[in-house]
Amino acid sequence: MIYLHIFNADGSLKIRQQLGPEDDAQAIAEMNSSSFFVLDETGYWPDQVYFEDGAIIQKPAKPSIFHQFDYATKQWIDPRTPDDLWAAVRVQRNALLSASDWTQLPDVPGATQSAWTSYRQALRDITNQPDPSNVTWPTEPI
Repeated sequence: MIYLHIFNADGSLKIRQQLGPEDDAQAIAEMNSSSFFVLDETGYWPDQVYFEDGAIIQKPAKPSIFHQFDYATKQWIDPRTPDDLWAAVRVQRNALLSASDWTQLPDVPGATQSAWTSYRQALRDITNQPDPSNVTWPTEPI
């Protein structure tokens, strides 16, 4: 199988189309207002490649679901703001606090309550750390 890959001027993949024997790649590219196209046996997807200097270049692995590829710098960037990151930290922290609520019930032994009280306080103090993208999470008591 042969695939036609049509690229935008910034290097992003615009169209990926499997070609049949009757298809004219040049005509298809011109219909899509593009002079940037490559014929290849591999059917690349937009999140896998970009086009630069006449060649298809494999993108590095995407670091997270939040990252977006910046075609100007040819790097993955995380568009989230520090406020966005802290909001995500708080969601995770609140879930961990909720999951440990049982440890503070009156029928839980005092030693268990005490160990978990320290852990829960460390969770509450998590937002005192300087970097929301590099949080050190406390370890759950055993």
